[in-house]
Amino acid sequence: MAQHTAGCLLSITATILIFCTSNCSFALQEIDLQQFVGPRSGVKYLYTITGGGRLEDVGLHTDNGKVFEIEEIIHIPNLTITNGDHSRMTSRYKLHVDQGKLLKVGSRGSVVLLKEPLLPEKTRWVRIGETSASGVKSKVSFECAVADISSLDIFGKRRSIVTVKCRGKTDVTDISIEEKYATGIGLIRKTTESKTKEGLSFGVLDIELSEIK
Repeated sequence: MAQHTAGCLLSITATILIFCTSNCSFALQEIDLQQFVGPRSGVKYLYTITGGGRLEDVGLHTDNGKVFEIEEIIHIPNLTITNGDHSRMTSRYKLHVDQGKLLKVGSRGSVVLLKEPLLPEKTRWVRIGETSASGVKSKVSFECAVADISSLDIFGKRRSIVTVKCRGKTDVTDISIEEKYATGIGLIRKTTESKTKEGLSFGVLDIELSEIK
């Protein structure tokens, strides 16, 4: 369970300082979704993970400046992997914009991260994810929406922030995900919480962007 959730679920504990009006929402529609693609080639993002782990996203190369390949390295203390490495998992994925959608393409298929137009509570889409329970993996359909548009000082620059919220269900759990994307960076936060049908929480998994190299 720890292996799966650590690779998929992210969060940050930043405080949103300024909320935009409807004019801000209109302006953000004009921003190219490429502004949310990162890390770019030669850049590394460092995240902290709940429980003392860390995640590294490394920009490898790009095809014509449109498709970006990224290596993801996850370090989880005291996690045993079958290849003998007790703390490190590595995978690769690609980010690109196609037909008004920001897509993440990995070995298990593609998911829509963002979708135009960036209108809170109006732009919605379906994202197919995966969960694991008792060692059995299953597909989950998440209903996602642009929830909020705001502004935040991050890494020395005022940036527009798009918040996405997704909800999915399995036979035994309700799963909620909140993601935040910053212009000029990409994903800065992802928070995931799973609850029983009775509303009891299994806990919250957070990953926070802490450094850009």
